[in-house]
Amino acid sequence: MNLEEQSKQIEISIEQAEKQVKRAESLEKLFKNRDFKMLIEEGYLKEYPLSQLRQPQTEDIVKELDSIARFNLWIGSVFALGNQASNAIKQHEQELKYIEEEEEGSI
Repeated sequence: MNLEEQSKQIEISIEQAEKQVKRAESLEKLFKNRDFKMLIEEGYLKEYPLSQLRQPQTEDIVKELDSIARFNLWIGSVFALGNQASNAIKQHEQELKYIEEEEEGSI
């Protein structure tokens, strides 16, 4: 792969990483919103599952609690991927800078 192709591939990687970072930033904004905190973070993710545990455990309740747990895991993964993507962007930008220096040196 030549330097131009490498640059193009890195730029694509940066674009993809930026989407992950924006998704994490959007989710972070939601978690700062007091209505979201009240309804989703406190209500749906904490209080509601506890209230369901006080009920007789039916298959439907178990499935519902499982879906809440999966949603909570997804939230965590969005934040983790955003953090990883942010670090990847820094690395990719350094790679691009190195490639640009290589191109300038070979002219």
